[in-house]
Amino acid sequence: MILHAAEQEEACIRPLSPVQWNREGRRDIVVRARGDVPTYDDGMIRRALLRASLLAEDVAALKHAIACEIFEIGYSARMRADSPDGSFVVEVSRSR
Repeated sequence: MILHAAEQEEACIRPLSPVQWNREGRRDIVVRARGDVPTYDDGMIRRALLRASLLAEDVAALKHAIACEIFEIGYSARMRADSPDGSFVVEVSRSR
């Protein structure tokens, strides 16, 4: 079976532990790491997201706080606040 580039990229995404953030009707922050993120950095990424969640009062502030915290540890984050279940989705990758 041959996978296309988009399918290979999707197959390399792994879930990390969610981070609680109960504001603006959101339940939590769903965290996913792309294939270029080593597993030994999972704890550092989670701590960065916890710091961001403590700082933010609304979605705009959360996006800014996550971008800053994740950038500080050498990663970039793609964020979506339109999840059907009310979660805020963050996808972390190595590339900036």
